[in-house]
Amino acid sequence: MVRKLVCVMLLVVLASCGEPKTTWDDVYKMVDSGELKSKIDEATASLDPLSHPGAVVVKDYLEAVTNGNYDSAWPKIEPNSPFMTAKVSKEELKKSFESTKMVNRYEGGVSITNIEVKKTMAGVRMIKVHFRLKVFDKVRNKYFDLDGAYTVSNLTGNWLIFSSDL
Repeated sequence: MVRKLVCVMLLVVLASCGEPKTTWDDVYKMVDSGELKSKIDEATASLDPLSHPGAVVVKDYLEAVTNGNYDSAWPKIEPNSPFMTAKVSKEELKKSFESTKMVNRYEGGVSITNIEVKKTMAGVRMIKVHFRLKVFDKVRNKYFDLDGAYTVSNLTGNWLIFSSDL
């Protein structure tokens, strides 16, 4: 009897070990097929946001600009995208962030808080990457969290920042 119980328990454990893990490709298929948002959210939540290359691009970009490394940040922007058009040039990007740094100090790094996968359109996948930065306001002498999102695309075959939702 004990032997049968041990065998059954072992089979249950082995069966649960063999369950396939959800991947970003699985999430893409769910989105494109029109799966329920709750199921997509559940699948996305089971994944580490930083396991998506688009999230890595956003994190790298934000860390680069907050640390003043604009040469590393600029190539992470999709050429001719709304985001690049708004920033105009690497020099304008630098000027914008340097003026912001006069009143704000970025601390604690970048946290990726969520990813929203969009349907493929014309062969292009876009995802919205939500992030949080800890900022110290030098004028008010207090900390606050800056929440924002960038939409990234794989238009060129690489994940790059396409637009901002700040």
